[in-house]
Amino acid sequence: MPFQAQTHSEIFPDATFFPYGMKKSRAQTSLDTGR
Repeated sequence: MPFQAQTHSEIFPDATFFPYGMKKSRAQTSLDTGR
């Protein structure tokens, strides 16, 4: 998913935010499912 990564990079130039966002996304989904 290079396009998604590029778009994310455009919105969030912070390279650290990309991996963190992905991890957070997975955790958020887990929380949502649990809730």
